[in-house]
Amino acid sequence: MPPVTPSQWRTTRLADAVGPACPQAPPAAVPRDEALLLHPRARLRQLEAVLPLLVNQSEDCLYVNLYVPTGYAPEVVPQPSSQDPMMGF
Repeated sequence: MPPVTPSQWRTTRLADAVGPACPQAPPAAVPRDEALLLHPRARLRQLEAVLPLLVNQSEDCLYVNLYVPTGYAPEVVPQPSSQDPMMGF
């Protein structure tokens, strides 16, 4: 199926939740006794923490996450400045 152009929006777009993960097969973490034979305990704890995040998967999974300091009003776009901190992932 070819890509589809997304619908346009004209107002501030609410982005307060993480999007779906890209489709992937999660590594074996259950049953726990068998998983301990495959993974060190620390890796197993990490897998157990990540597995709930893999429940929501979608082909539409490419996003840019921007983090800016609090206090910026979403209705006002500040003028770009080299002094404004921002992180992008």
